Amino acid sequence: QIQQLWATRRAELANSAADIHSRLEQLSVSTDRSPGLALTSEVLRDAGALLKKSYDAEHGGFGGAPKFPQPSQPQFLLRYASRFQDQAAVRMVLHTCDRMAAGGIHDHLGGGFARYSVDAEWLVPHFEKMLYDNAQLAHLYLDAYLVSGEARYAAVARDILDYVLRDMTHPEGGFYSAEDADSEGHEGKFYCWTQAELVNLLAPGEFQVAARYFGITEQGNFIDHSHPQPLPNLNVLNIADPTLTGPESALLASARGKMLAARARRARPSCDDKVLASWNGLMLGAMARAGAVLGDETYRAAAERNLSFLRTRLWDTKTGSLCHRWRDGERDNVQLLAGYAFLLAGVIELYEASLA
Repeated sequence: QIQQLWATRRAELANSAADIHSRLEQLSVSTDRSPGLALTSEVLRDAGALLKKSYDAEHGGFGGAPKFPQPSQPQFLLRYASRFQDQAAVRMVLHTCDRMAAGGIHDHLGGGFARYSVDAEWLVPHFEKMLYDNAQLAHLYLDAYLVSGEARYAAVARDILDYVLRDMTHPEGGFYSAEDADSEGHEGKFYCWTQAELVNLLAPGEFQVAARYFGITEQGNFIDHSHPQPLPNLNVLNIADPTLTGPESALLASARGKMLAARARRARPSCDDKVLASWNGLMLGAMARAGAVLGDETYRAAAERNLSFLRTRLWDTKTGSLCHRWRDGERDNVQLLAGYAFLLAGVIELYEASLA
């Protein structure tokens, strides 16, 4: 369709692009020069009120489907709530964190979050996992833990960071960029389950608990519409019924162990193993801050190893500049403001955590 538009309406598209560019340029100039756009308390109140209006009271999050986590928005609301004593805003953010953590956008076996949910319920994700999303979400769940004192938010932050350390980390400490959504030509095949698979894999008691907890049904809840021959009866794991007795918790833990081991034998989605300075800066900061907030030296040590990697592989000592991309021994010569900014933010987090 794009090719056809370019061939038949090229002048119209070029004029539209020029008009959009001009409007953005005017907005940028007016923003830079306008003395009326200072970051006052009134501006912060207005921003908080605007975000609260888009809140989904049923499913959490802000806006409708497709629904992205957009961690900077709930993080802002927590700071807004603290400044203006708005407990309703705190409840919105904590509810959002709970619903995202329970949804299919969250990998309940291997940890981490997918990019977004195609629905408003956080149930069916686009299964690609991005480093920058998970770094920001780790910060959000650390914030939720600090605000609420509830251990479940700390557990989600650990879940994210442990996933990155296990599956997304170069042996020398750099963090990889992403994991694909597809494997063997099917989106979500690595992550989804049929009821029949789990019946064969688990003991009867384990299956009963896992099926209720994860919402497993015979018909499934996901169809890969991107494939001409979608796999049938697939289930995206989500926490459909979290109520468990003590014996049921043990059965669920056993079932999850078996499911994770079985999933590890599947063809894994491809890993985008380039190391980007900007996204690494975000995750470096999340690791460092988690080390301080959670009192876990594993995360602080990972942040220090990452910084050492970036210094060795991406910092040009001759020019005193930061390259943005490294992969398999080769780096580019590109410098991006985001690389400097996010790495500086991460290094500040590490300094605050270690005073070193």
